[in-house]
Amino acid sequence: MDIQLQRSYAAAREVMRHHAHTFYFAALWLRPDRRRATHALYSLFRTLDDLVDEVAEGERDPGAAREELQRWRAWLNDPEANPRVEPILPAVRDTLTRYAIPSHHFIELIDGLEMDLAGRRYADVADLGVYCYRVASTVGLAMCHVLGAVDPAAQARAVELGVAMQLTNILRDVREDFENGRIYVPHDLMARAGWDEDRLRDGRVDDAFRAMMGELVSLARVYYDRGMRGLPYLSPDARLAIRVAARCYAAILDRIEAADYDVFSARAHVSGRGKAGIAARAALDRRAAGRGALPPLPDGAPDGTRLIALARAPRDRHTPTSPATPSPRQEPEIAIERPARPVPASAAPM
Repeated sequence: MDIQLQRSYAAAREVMRHHAHTFYFAALWLRPDRRRATHALYSLFRTLDDLVDEVAEGERDPGAAREELQRWRAWLNDPEANPRVEPILPAVRDTLTRYAIPSHHFIELIDGLEMDLAGRRYADVADLGVYCYRVASTVGLAMCHVLGAVDPAAQARAVELGVAMQLTNILRDVREDFENGRIYVPHDLMARAGWDEDRLRDGRVDDAFRAMMGELVSLARVYYDRGMRGLPYLSPDARLAIRVAARCYAAILDRIEAADYDVFSARAHVSGRGKAGIAARAALDRRAAGRGALPPLPDGAPDGTRLIALARAPRDRHTPTSPATPSPRQEPEIAIERPARPVPASAAPM
């Protein structure tokens, strides 16, 4: 590995170390080549996500963010024709080439970020699930290539684990998201609970709010349970890393429940000591990983396979909240010369 590539991987590692404490911690259990690839992929996802965060923080105009996302979309379709200079890009391109990762995962992420820029609201859990798939499950699907999890069942479980983690983010960040003009709680769930946006504005934690939050917590836990059924597809290093990441993230739900769903007064989080304890217990857990039948999802909640189909269904290219996604049969690939033989990797969804 030449010095420029080493520096690029180091830059990617710093992005992940600074922004994703839980995932950076969990990646320590991956073997070194997979860990480097994880750093590179996260750095790209984070760079794209930051464009939307900068809009929410008033640091970037929404129109400028959309234009920059379109430039990234063009780069993903054809990096030679649309060159960019970023410290992380040599590492990103090396990872995409080494593991033959298709660009549509990143393009679908851009679709999800454009939903945020458009101020999209969600009618039901299926509608919200598509958003979660685009901004979170795409990370897991890209990691499937790094970890060799090519079985469709493994990829469906990776999608569901991504949805579980994004639902956790949504539950934790209700107040912060509302302050940034975003409401992710589905309209039908708010209506069933007898809750409305005025109460959200007031930061009111009442029985209706607890019922609404409790239903989303329960849904997230089912998705976690289903996502962890992907563990048998993993090699030992990846299995432990995924178990640590999932358990650390799921522990945020425990903190939310312990606070009686008051997500307005303080942000639920797991301390470094708490994560260390979770990791130690995960390392000692010798039970069969992810065995048994898949737990059923509640009515209206799509499984991983269905979410992939929903997210990639043809849409009106002129609808601002539903930007076009490539057809699964015409997925654009990163236009980089690929090695004659793919680098081997042993199995697992992230």
